[in-house]
Amino acid sequence: MSLSFLQMPKKLIENVFFPEYAIHCIYNDLLLRPPTKSDISFWKHIIYSYGLCFAINEIQKSDEFLALSAHVESNKILFMHIPKAAGSSFRTYFSKFTNKIYIPHAPQNFVSADKACLVAGHFGYSFIKSASFAYSFTILRDPIERIISLYRFGNSNLSNWHEQDPVRHLNFSQWISSDNPDVKGQIDSFYVRIMTDDLAEPFENRVAHSFALALKRFSEFSLIGDQSDLMPFLEEISALIGMPSVIKLPFDNSSTTHSKNDINYPARPKLTPEIITQLKRLTLLDYEIYNRFKNK
Repeated sequence: MSLSFLQMPKKLIENVFFPEYAIHCIYNDLLLRPPTKSDISFWKHIIYSYGLCFAINEIQKSDEFLALSAHVESNKILFMHIPKAAGSSFRTYFSKFTNKIYIPHAPQNFVSADKACLVAGHFGYSFIKSASFAYSFTILRDPIERIISLYRFGNSNLSNWHEQDPVRHLNFSQWISSDNPDVKGQIDSFYVRIMTDDLAEPFENRVAHSFALALKRFSEFSLIGDQSDLMPFLEEISALIGMPSVIKLPFDNSSTTHSKNDINYPARPKLTPEIITQLKRLTLLDYEIYNRFKNK
């Protein structure tokens, strides 16, 4: 069953059930098109007779859905998932059509991805160059907003960060000033580092060279999206891989549903002038990357 479908609006599972609405959602989500009147009439009968889950499973067995699945699986796609930049939602789209998805986190051997149609994970350029793909994508996010989101997620009960991690319970100012290599590597010139991780020389000794190399390597992606404005990116992907409709990104990332009042999810940190100065220093190169590629 489609994972994204299970997170449809609550009105489907409240006291009043709207079968026509359910059928529209199923078709738009699974078949990338609205249902016809005859579709609605037929599937209303199925839903009332056998239930919603049965109807979804049957639609996924249809020739139309299987054709979409086969088309998705005919492509070899790489997706570099930048943490906290809509990557989980992007991957969920493909999971509707195929289970041939490999999720590595570098450094891992590429051998187990041989039969996957989508390779999506947290990795850098040294992993990307280990195999060839028909298409490659990534999504960038405003660098400061990405850092804030990373901090909030890491200190929430949604994170798999170890409970005893020494940086887990630091306040935001302490966290961005930490010398912990895991933190520093994620927030200090992250976009540049992730594309030059195959160079042995310390990053601090090769900033200018690394920045130029990162620009060149980012330009090798088939498409780069902007997390704040995904529709143009999704439309381009649809056209590029030959899907019959605009890809609709299912927003399955549960961290986006938590408000600042949720006791299990930290509030957005207050950005003092001192913190803003620190963030600007950490993201100077990343903004150069982000501004060159966003919406491009």
